[in-house]
Amino acid sequence: MSEMIERVAKAINDVDGCYVQPQPWHYIEAKAAIEAMCEPTEEMLEAGAYDLDMKLETQYKNMIDAALKE
Repeated sequence: MSEMIERVAKAINDVDGCYVQPQPWHYIEAKAAIEAMCEPTEEMLEAGAYDLDMKLETQYKNMIDAALKE
């Protein structure tokens, strides 16, 4: 299992608040959440392409921040 699936499953479990450790369904939900982000939105693309000289990590963070905006 990937580190990112583990992180997302733990975050889902933390929000759930009922269990000490992530449960099997948290991993299924985590994978589905990550898969849903495979196709970036227009806002994410714009945030990632803002400055092509910035580090990849910064572009990635900007894209995720754009996805999380309400």
